[in-house]
Amino acid sequence: MPWLMTPEFVTTSRAVKLALLADYDPASPDLTHVQRQVEEILLQLADAGKDHVCMLLALPQAAVAEAVLATFSATRRKKILVMSNGPSAFAVTELLEKLGRPVVRLEKSPSQPLTVADLEKALDADKDISHIWLTMSEPATGLVNEAADICRSAKAAGKVTFLDATLAFSTLPLSMTKDGIDVLITSSASALESVPGLCPILIQKTLLVESVGKSHASALDLNALYEAKALPSAPQLVTALYESLKAFEASGGQPAKRVKRQVLATALITRMKAMGFQTFLKDEDAGPFVQAFLYPRDPNFNFEIFAAHLRARGFAIAAGHLPRHKTFRVATLGHINEAAVAAFAATVEDVIKVMDLREMRPN
Repeated sequence: MPWLMTPEFVTTSRAVKLALLADYDPASPDLTHVQRQVEEILLQLADAGKDHVCMLLALPQAAVAEAVLATFSATRRKKILVMSNGPSAFAVTELLEKLGRPVVRLEKSPSQPLTVADLEKALDADKDISHIWLTMSEPATGLVNEAADICRSAKAAGKVTFLDATLAFSTLPLSMTKDGIDVLITSSASALESVPGLCPILIQKTLLVESVGKSHASALDLNALYEAKALPSAPQLVTALYESLKAFEASGGQPAKRVKRQVLATALITRMKAMGFQTFLKDEDAGPFVQAFLYPRDPNFNFEIFAAHLRARGFAIAAGHLPRHKTFRVATLGHINEAAVAAFAATVEDVIKVMDLREMRPN
């Protein structure tokens, strides 16, 4: 199996893999204890208060977003502002429209971070905005937005804040209490270095109390799921995440992880640029998670062939996800280390020769 240098799925540690091999009795006190431990670690990591709760949902990311929006978003005259500089927010807007929830979309270029000034301008233009949706780091580009500042400003204005921290949680610092984050969504895979399929949600408890009857579907009603206190339907995902979180804490926690991610991202960018590839973002805007590289203009370049050569040699990368720019993405998440980045770069050099690529500048 290849090294996964992709944003959504990551290469996991041996301990995480082994945790998937056991069978569990859903009524086991040991399993309940592990779930409580995972929830406690995540709440501490988010600097959540006593009025926040953690839910572990064994649902696809899109279903989790729908559950959050259906349970908590504005209805009737009030509106939710979706702050967008990438495809991840486009899907949120489409979902809100299907749900019939009033939505305002603030759209910026995928190369420009979202800022407090953007928020203030939108709030000044529409006094009916009551909720804010923001992505901390855009998976299509790796761009990091001013999430903490924006959420603090939104909370000071009396708004409910939703933060999608799928990529950045546990790497970049944040505080649900100080930053005024009401709902935080993340992922067991990309952010937390475990296997996909589990989406932790951290929620201001008063929102749950006030959300009774708002959801259109009982299976996605977060208030009902919380009151039922049901264990996730996939206990192996919980135990695998527990192993990943234990390793995270033992290695130095968030500060150490941030340094590691930055070192790996810098090494990747430096090596790829040395071969002639150009990043979509400026170096100062590139986050430490995913790097988007522009297609070379060489007529021999074909992404599908390029990716197939890399996979055959032990590395999986991701296609681009920008409608107006031809890019491919390389992530340095999960169990990727400096040796893997060096080996990946050497493999790319080999593939360049095999494909006879000579003009690496983008179109």
